[in-house]
Amino acid sequence: MSLTVRGIEFGRGAQSVLSGVGLTAEPGEVVGVLGPNGVGKTTLLKCILRILRPRSGSVSVDGQDMASLTPRQRAKRLAYVPQGAPARFPLSVFEFALMGRRPHLRWRPSAKDAEVVAETLARLGLEDLAGRDFESLSGGQKQKVLLARAFAQQARYLLLDEPTSNLDVNHQLEIMGLLRRAVAADDMGAVIAIHDLNLAARFADRVVLLFQGAVFSDGEPAEVLSEENVRAVFGVQVKVFGYNGQRHLIPVQTVGR
Repeated sequence: MSLTVRGIEFGRGAQSVLSGVGLTAEPGEVVGVLGPNGVGKTTLLKCILRILRPRSGSVSVDGQDMASLTPRQRAKRLAYVPQGAPARFPLSVFEFALMGRRPHLRWRPSAKDAEVVAETLARLGLEDLAGRDFESLSGGQKQKVLLARAFAQQARYLLLDEPTSNLDVNHQLEIMGLLRRAVAADDMGAVIAIHDLNLAARFADRVVLLFQGAVFSDGEPAEVLSEENVRAVFGVQVKVFGYNGQRHLIPVQTVGR
């Protein structure tokens, strides 16, 4: 059982954005997608979700081709956390999280739906904010509510686009820790587009490194996030060292590609 992406090709006009990109994610696994700005990380997630239609390639979940399913059926398998919160959403925290239950609704939310949302908010430490206006929350709180909506969807796989962008380091570690624990506890998989190499090294089981629209390297963080690969893809010289059982990358200088 896995999320399997094969040969995704996507472009706009004569411009190619993704060229033959593929990856897999297993239940209980966090896969980080990294690469320079504009390399196609967000585009890849949207192609997997069929928000964008690739020119070619396929996406399957546990052997089922996503192109053959209805949007509701796909939403029971794939949940999406976009980059940042919507500009204006006049809902309470509970109502916002309840939106994650839409793939399971027949007519109106049931007691079961409310129970799932209540349990999810409690799990993320958001129960005291359930009645608050979503717009009144801080950036870190909003990001946790976005996660709550995705968790309440109870999909097999989560796709997250830069879930730690614009957050301070404390909230970055909190969000990634929550995600890491949820993936392990619920035996679901996660694919995260992320730009922070150290967060990827710490929290991802595998890393897919994109460069010029293609997969440059795919494997364990210690293998992929080498000094040589970072120099080739990002044009930055880094030093890699270990501390307290964790791998850390420290930028030294830009070197060009």
